[in-house]
Amino acid sequence: VSIFTCVATTQQKTYSFGVISDDIVHDTAHALFALSAIEEWLEEHIPVFLELIYVSDGAASHFKNRFQLHEMVKRNEVTKWIFSATGHGKSACDGVGAVLKHQACLHNLRSSELETIGCAEDFFRVVAGKVPGIVLLKSDGTCLRDYRNLKKDWNAVSPVKGIQTCHLWVKVENEDGSVNLVIEKYAKP
Repeated sequence: VSIFTCVATTQQKTYSFGVISDDIVHDTAHALFALSAIEEWLEEHIPVFLELIYVSDGAASHFKNRFQLHEMVKRNEVTKWIFSATGHGKSACDGVGAVLKHQACLHNLRSSELETIGCAEDFFRVVAGKVPGIVLLKSDGTCLRDYRNLKKDWNAVSPVKGIQTCHLWVKVENEDGSVNLVIEKYAKP
C-alpha cells in the first residue's frame, strides 16, 4: 500500500489528504496522478480558486525534476512551487502520513492475521472512518499504470542543469499568452 499525502490551505480552511494506492512505484507519474486527484477534489468542493501554489519537499524522485517542470508549464492552475528541505519529517504532510500509518498499525496489531490490511481497498475501508480530519482518496493502480505509460513524451524532456539546487519555480505568462518558467535558487521576500 502506498500513501501520497498533501495539505491544501485556503483562506478559510486547511484540508489534509491521503491518496491511497496499491501502486508502490514512487515516481513523478505517481505524484502527478495523486496531485490531479487532489486538484479534482478541490475543484469539486471549493468553488473558486484562481491559482495553486505547491509547497513540498525537494524529493527528486517525486517533485524536483525535469518531468514535473515540464508538466507544470502545461497546467493552468499551478503558478508557483516552493521546495523545502527533503526527508526531515517536519512538514504537515509528514504528520498526515504519520496519522494514517498509526491508525493502520493500530488496526493490524488488534486484528487477526486474516483481518489485517493487505491492500489499498482494505486500508481505505479500515482507516477512512477513523480520521475525520483527513480526506482519503483512492487511486486506482491500473489507471495509474496507464497514466504512467501515457507519459512517453517525457523521453524528449531535456535535463535542466542545477534543478536540484533551486528552491522556487514560478510560472510567468507573457503578453502573447506564452508561458515561461523561472527557476530560482532562493525565494525572494
